Amino acid sequence: RDAQESRGLGDVYKRQLKDAGAEVDWRGVVYDEAEKHAVMSCCHFGFNLMKPDVCVGLTMKSVDYFRHDLPILNNIPADTAELVDREQVGVNVGPDTAAQVAGMTVEDCLRMRENVRRVFDETFDLPVVQARYAALLRGIV
Repeated sequence: RDAQESRGLGDVYKRQLKDAGAEVDWRGVVYDEAEKHAVMSCCHFGFNLMKPDVCVGLTMKSVDYFRHDLPILNNIPADTAELVDREQVGVNVGPDTAAQVAGMTVEDCLRMRENVRRVFDETFDLPVVQARYAALLRGIV
């Protein structure tokens, strides 16, 4: 039931984006890294959506999108919404999201991708995470 409700939420946003003139190519779930990269390199955004009653921190899905330089359309509140706003790595969805996305220029999209790459490299890349973890452990031990 939860997966069905999440798909329903995605369907709402897909329809709104299409109605605003954006091209939407829904590929479904992709696990193969090479195929994932091929798909994501052709996209402007990845969907990072949860049901409204779910509150989580940063999702692995969003980190995966960032790994492939893909900004997100996000409805997850708190940490993720703050990251999207502060670092300009996507768009937090709202009533005007479809028009906002449809009105973005090529420069807007490129700048957002550059922000995603910078944030991933500085925050989420595995060697960076390992170094921070090791530093924390040294402070404890």
